[in-house]
Amino acid sequence: MKEPFAKVELFAFDIDGTLTDGTTTWLGDDVGWVQNYSVRDGEALLRIQAQGVPVIPLSRNKTKCARVRMERLGLPTDWLGVSDKTSALADLSKRRDVSYDRLLYVGDGIEDAPILRAVGCGVAVADAHSKTREAADYVAQAKGGARVIEELADLLFAAKGWPL
Repeated sequence: MKEPFAKVELFAFDIDGTLTDGTTTWLGDDVGWVQNYSVRDGEALLRIQAQGVPVIPLSRNKTKCARVRMERLGLPTDWLGVSDKTSALADLSKRRDVSYDRLLYVGDGIEDAPILRAVGCGVAVADAHSKTREAADYVAQAKGGARVIEELADLLFAAKGWPL
């Protein structure tokens, strides 16, 4: 499994069901929908980015909560709230000048399966849809929202020979 991770030049991820456990809570009109995020996953995203690998959320999530979380991590929000992930992936690849075979994408939903098949390192969380797990190059041990990014950061660092 080391080879696909060694080739990664851009780390992209879905939010709901990947960075979160896929549940949302309505806190009223003033706040909207909220999700819980692992601090350790956030730290892992920052560690990856610190090594020079762009880290980019690619998600249909349109919530204020997700946007603020990504902004606080210093991540671009250009591909939040997208309706068509396949088109968004093409735009991301073109604008960042990274070919699909150098992209890692982690997701959970059935709509992520085509993305996982298209990229060089497609990752599904442990509790992803069965079709998404089938499409993945790697199925994480962690479930969505349970430090899956931390698990992937460790694999990426090991494959690239970076110190933890």
